[in-house]
Amino acid sequence: MDRGSSKHSPRLDDQLAEEVRSTGHVEASSEDQSAVGVSPPDEDDDFSRFGSYLGRVFPADREALLESARGFEAPDDVLDRLATLPPGRTYRNASEVWEETS
Repeated sequence: MDRGSSKHSPRLDDQLAEEVRSTGHVEASSEDQSAVGVSPPDEDDDFSRFGSYLGRVFPADREALLESARGFEAPDDVLDRLATLPPGRTYRNASEVWEETS
C-alpha cells in the first residue's frame, strides 16, 4: 500500500493526514507561499504604507497633510508625493490624496 510519502513513517503520515482533515487546510512551506495566496507587494501595500503617515488629519489641505506626515516621521518619498499636491485644495480622506498623487 502506497502511503504517499517517502519522508515520514506510515504512522506519521496518518497523523499528519488527520491534522489536515481536522483543520481543513495545509500550511505551506516558504517555498509554496505563492500557491496559498501570499502575494507580492502591490499598490494596496503602497497605499497602506502611504496612508499610515497621514494620520487622522482629515479634512486637510497640502500643508496640513505635510505637517501630519512630518509628525509621523514619513520618509522622503511620502513627503515628496504630498508636496506635489496643489495648494488650496481640501482632501476628505487618504484615498483622495492617493488618487491625486498617483
